[in-house]
Amino acid sequence: IISLLRINEVEVSSSDSDDGSGDESDGVLTVDADGGADSYETVSGALQNAEDGDTVRVENGTYTNAAGLTITTANVTLTAAEGASPTFSTSPDSASGTAAIDIQADGVTVSGLTVERVAAGDRATDSRHAQGIIVRSSNVTVENNDVVGDLSATSNEFDLFDAITVIDASTVENVDVVNNDIPGFDTGIVVTTSYVGDVCVV
Repeated sequence: IISLLRINEVEVSSSDSDDGSGDESDGVLTVDADGGADSYETVSGALQNAEDGDTVRVENGTYTNAAGLTITTANVTLTAAEGASPTFSTSPDSASGTAAIDIQADGVTVSGLTVERVAAGDRATDSRHAQGIIVRSSNVTVENNDVVGDLSATSNEFDLFDAITVIDASTVENVDVVNNDIPGFDTGIVVTTSYVGDVCVV
């Protein structure tokens, strides 16, 4: 297991639980909490409509979704719009191992976001790890994000709370975790013991 923890601050709305609406132009899907022209109002809505190789570009705003985001389309880039500092926040309805962002497709990039994982219930009784971001696939890049948990620096009440996890799988390889600030978690970056591919943590 590799652990890394760096401390930083975070800034703080739109609910991110439905398909929203929006148009795709040249492989770019725009998410705008204010409902801009030809844009999706939710990140999940844009991801559900993204195709292989598309970019989901997120404008300023705080986007919330109790279920978290699951990325299942290959080679998708989820990133902040130029000059924007969007926040995606997940707060499950009950104690759960749900990650704020669950990457399940190869070739995905997540960058430039504030990703908040807020505790739900008593996680001390939860047998599964909870994560800010979990990676289950290959050729993935997670870079330049603020991944923020709500664990107090003076508290150990949550002992299964990881900022970024690369999950064990014999087929997973080439994962880059670069320049992410990850305060507020019990553990920073976790690479599970049976992981056999290349992982770069910077």
